[in-house]
Amino acid sequence: RISGFCGETEEEHMDTVNLMREVKFDQAFMFAYSERSHTHAFHKMEDDVPDDVKHRRLQEVINTFLDGSAERSLAEVGKEHVVLVEGSSKRSSQENPQQAGRSDTNKVCIWDVDESGATGSVGTLRAGDYVKVRVESANRATLKVTPLSKVG
Repeated sequence: RISGFCGETEEEHMDTVNLMREVKFDQAFMFAYSERSHTHAFHKMEDDVPDDVKHRRLQEVINTFLDGSAERSLAEVGKEHVVLVEGSSKRSSQENPQQAGRSDTNKVCIWDVDESGATGSVGTLRAGDYVKVRVESANRATLKVTPLSKVG
């Protein structure tokens, strides 16, 4: 979403914000408009939206996206999914070993493992394994899960 494109009105901006509230996108690419010399807009359109308005609108779009993303993630708590194991999570450490994977809805999932890499009664999971999980908690970007059983 480009905020503050040439000629964008406040009403058009609010249409975008309202659409984002309704849809609650999982992903979005959001930028303030800036002129690029090799574009049609640069040569044929007037950049008539002030920078402060572009940046305010962009922040409103970002905040709306983040709110919707958090709401969608929180709605996953208690649900079960199949996850493709990718390996150690980015924040895994010796003190707090974790694995990560992607759910069947493309959400990042993390779960705790013991020092040997085992996950409770499920045992050791390796990259490429599928595991059924239950979502225990969530933030905007990540689901904290409990592995229930290997799949396949």
